[in-house]
Amino acid sequence: MRSLLQERCEIEFVRYVSRILASKPDCCGQACADTPWGPWGFTQAGIPHLIRDVRAALDAKVWFSEHGPDWANPLPMGAECAALFRARGPLYLLGAYAFSLQMLNFDFRTHPTFHAFGCGAMALPNTPKHVRCDPELLSEFPPNPLPGLCDRLVWFGENLPRLTSA
Repeated sequence: MRSLLQERCEIEFVRYVSRILASKPDCCGQACADTPWGPWGFTQAGIPHLIRDVRAALDAKVWFSEHGPDWANPLPMGAECAALFRARGPLYLLGAYAFSLQMLNFDFRTHPTFHAFGCGAMALPNTPKHVRCDPELLSEFPPNPLPGLCDRLVWFGENLPRLTSA
């Protein structure tokens, strides 16, 4: 049985795609349309990629509603992630996870789960103290290194070279 969120995301997908296709480019060939993560500029050639990203974002939202912790739903996107970087503790961690997932074009099949990401974040010495020392987060996410998770709490993949801060 399909969830109400799945049905809502299907409706939203059609709405986003119709707005993308209806957007008129300016004199430089640039157009702008709403996406699940906010307004987005694109060219005609970028439409297939943008539609794929919209689908991935909505699929990630549905997946996270089923596999993320109840306290962390719904999955934030775009400006919602940025706002959570001003929060403390669990909401900061949620913002970091959502931003990391967005940086991977919402590929939740490849990106670590929220639990694995949280455990990895708790193992990093550069994770903000208000996250790393939060007793509730420590109990939910015991520190466990996550290969590919950089000090800025963005996961780049296990096989990608790690960038180091100078």
